[in-house]
Amino acid sequence: MTRFAIIGSGTMGQRHAEILAATEGACVAAVCDAHSAAAAELAARHRVRALTFEEILAAEDIDVVVLCTPSSLHAEQGIRAVEAGKDVFAEKPIDTLPERGVRLIEAARARGRCLTVVSQNRFLEGSWALKQALDAGLLGRPLHAHVSVKWHRDDKYYTSSNWRGRWSGEGGGVLMNQGIHYMDLLLWYLGEAVEVEAMVSTTRSVIETEDIGLGLVRFGGGAIAAVEVSTGAYPGFPERLEIHGSKGSCILEQGKIAFWKTSDGAAPPEVQFDPPTPPDLPGKFIPFQRQYADFLRAREQKRPPVVRPEEALNVIRTVLAFYESARSRAAVKVNPL
Repeated sequence: MTRFAIIGSGTMGQRHAEILAATEGACVAAVCDAHSAAAAELAARHRVRALTFEEILAAEDIDVVVLCTPSSLHAEQGIRAVEAGKDVFAEKPIDTLPERGVRLIEAARARGRCLTVVSQNRFLEGSWALKQALDAGLLGRPLHAHVSVKWHRDDKYYTSSNWRGRWSGEGGGVLMNQGIHYMDLLLWYLGEAVEVEAMVSTTRSVIETEDIGLGLVRFGGGAIAAVEVSTGAYPGFPERLEIHGSKGSCILEQGKIAFWKTSDGAAPPEVQFDPPTPPDLPGKFIPFQRQYADFLRAREQKRPPVVRPEEALNVIRTVLAFYESARSRAAVKVNPL
């Protein structure tokens, strides 16, 4: 049994605690939060201990820490955790600054600790099938792609937190928070980005960061992509990702294949996840649970997890290139890992 400690008992901490409770081979052993009352409430709900971060690091019966804290704290807390002999399962992003992410990766590697970053959309059936299709060449050479994430978040979403929509806490806005999931998929499918040209806009006074981001991305393999993300698209629309290759096209909507056609009639790959998803798990938790299952196997088999931290770092570098391009009003190169 792998014993997890949840760091941060807000919305995501509560979600991770519920997912772990439904994951075979895992259990929540402790929780902590800067607000002791919030930690105590979550601990009582799951009948576990509410500890300080220092107590969690010192506890011998905790194997993994789950970082559900503000993005700018991930590397600092993760480094302390791996130095204390813990593995780390971090919410996205790996951190808001690449140099801090590098230090976390190096610390985990030096101590032989397992480190991954939440990228649960990879574990949706359609997303997984598209990756297998691209790896098998079923769509031919990827030529161009399009991402559309047009969601709606009201002002209360931002004002209910002291770090959302703040450069110091979140490191960005819709690109760094909501759009990052689909940036991860683009890089997973098409490889490293080499150049970005972007525009951003901030349409409300309660945030410092952008709530609309548009951009063009060129990838090392030659493909290009258009990215459109927003939290100001009322009432919100299903997210969509398109990949067009030399032999066919695939369109995902909310992680499901909405369109598939190849010139040779090849069918999309069939997808099965092992172990099967618990039948009573809410749908929105399923991809998280699958990523946890992969993380547990990675620890057991001494292999890298599906979401390698180096990939999460490249996602951050690409997002930051969007911001640099928007500020300079010019195309910019993406700093390679």
